[in-house]
Amino acid sequence: MTRTSPIEFKMYFKVHFETVIRGHHVYKHTWTPVIDQVLQCEKDSRAEAQEHDSNAVGVYLVTTQSDAKKTLAGHVPIELSHLLKNFLEAEAGNKLCAQVTGKRKREVGLVVPAKFTALTSRASHSKNSGKTAYRPSRETVTLNYGPRAG
Repeated sequence: MTRTSPIEFKMYFKVHFETVIRGHHVYKHTWTPVIDQVLQCEKDSRAEAQEHDSNAVGVYLVTTQSDAKKTLAGHVPIELSHLLKNFLEAEAGNKLCAQVTGKRKREVGLVVPAKFTALTSRASHSKNSGKTAYRPSRETVTLNYGPRAG
């Protein structure tokens, strides 16, 4: 008789896309962008944010202290806010972060180019049968969202 040990695997998905952090003209007194700096994104439930976009997703400076007040650095573009807010609210463990990729520039206000990464929550599953482990690959999809060159 063959004995098997429990098998556990974790599956999650990661999506990268490039766009901008909007509103730097408002928040430039509290944040100076640094290339490769990583910021975290969360739903912005402040009243003034809700006036302009009921799905507002804020981009915040990463803090090392859990009890520290978060510093707002900007927002994801309104064109993506509904989708990204729903992604963040779909599962408690879903994460969205932004990595600064360039200097600020002028569009509608000042914007900061960034590469965003959306990561689904990790779900563990156990399997107790079979001789080989099923190890799903981590799929990475890259989307470019922004003005078209040409």
